[in-house]
Parts: sequence; structure tokens; C-alpha cells
Amino acid sequence: PVIFVLFLLPCWMFIQNYPPAYLFADIKTSRGEWRTQQLSDGSQLSLASGTAVNVDFSMNQRRLILLSGEIKVTVAKDKQRPFIVSTDQGEITALGTQFIVKENDDTTQLLMLESVTRVENTTDENRVINAGHALRFDRFHFSDIQTIDPHAIESAWYAKVLVAENMPLPRVLTTLASNRTGRLVFDKEALSSIDVSGVLPLDDTDAALDLLLQRFPQLEVRYLTPYFVYVSKKV
Repeated sequence: PVIFVLFLLPCWMFIQNYPPAYLFADIKTSRGEWRTQQLSDGSQLSLASGTAVNVDFSMNQRRLILLSGEIKVTVAKDKQRPFIVSTDQGEITALGTQFIVKENDDTTQLLMLESVTRVENTTDENRVINAGHALRFDRFHFSDIQTIDPHAIESAWYAKVLVAENMPLPRVLTTLASNRTGRLVFDKEALSSIDVSGVLPLDDTDAALDLLLQRFPQLEVRYLTPYFVYVSKKV
């Protein structure tokens, strides 16, 4: 039985980190890897850690299907073929623009760096988002449109840091989890009352967790193994 458990545990962790959709994706990054490449139409696609994307370009449209993670896109102009990013929550359509799309917690977040996009969720509602604004949406609802600093957002992307401003701790931990090898587990409901403001390194998640402990002494971080970390409130 012990040998069986020791065999199953690594398999379970591998599947949790790399589900089949990720393994068979057209373009992907592993945990801790960031990558930039030029697409066939001349657009530039950057992938954050733990991201998976499928590419579907045809004579009528250019579509990226974001399966998981976060991407930054600089779209090449093509008046004949709209550029679309699809997630489980909806579609973002752009012509000649630059933006960041992130999918987690069953929501999609759009950060507009340049130009304009149209966002449509699965209920066919839509919003037009201009440069300097951000929107979070799920399959049925849109959040209020927020103002952002495109230069600061782009600088944070290249510096591989998370800039949090009153961000719920579970959302912060979800982002850290996507940037580390192994599992980072936490109780979303128990930690939802804690909001985080600050800058956290995404290329050193242990250091990021240490910073959170310094800022919130009520937290406890337990390293069951280097690849399994549990974050909770102290009892």
C-alpha cells in the first residue's frame, strides 16, 4: 500500500499541474518559464508561467484559445481578419492593439495597454474597453471597468512581478500557484477577507510567500514538501 501511494502521489501532482488540455496545447510554458514568440501573421505572443494556448488561424479570422494562464498580445493589423482571444468565459476581439489576458478562478481579466477591444461573454453581452482600462468577467457577468496605468502594467510583466492593489489574497495565491512547480493549496473562503497591496516576485514564489508572512502575521505557510505548500490562518 505504501509503494502504491508513493507511486500515485507524483502522478496526481503531475496531472494537477499539467492536465491533458495543457499537454496537447499548441503553445505552452512550464511552471517558472516565460516565453515570447512571433505568430504567423506577425503578431507577438508572450506567455507567462504555466500558460497554454491553442492557435486557430484561417482565411477569415485569427483566434487564440487561452486554456490556462496569462498572455500578452501585440496584434499585427489585418483588416480582413479580426484577432480574437477566446476563454471559457467569452471572447475578446481586437484590431491592431496590445493587451494582457489572464484566466483563473473561473474568470477572465483583460488589461488594455493600447487601442481598443470588444469583450463578449457567453450570454452575448458585450463591453468596449479602451487603453488604460481593465475588466474582469465570468460567463454571465462583467465587473466595473477599472482604470490602470499601462506603462506600470507592462513594466511589471517584463519584471515578472505581481503588482497588487487591494487584491483578495486568494487571487494573489492563485497567481503564485501558477508560477511554482508543485501544489500551493489554501482555503479560499477562510482567506477571502484579506486584501493585499504591494509588489510580489513571480519568479521566486518562496520569497513572495515570505513577504506575505511579514505583512500578515496571522498567516501560516507549511511546506509539507518542497512541492506541496499549504497556506492558512493561524489557529
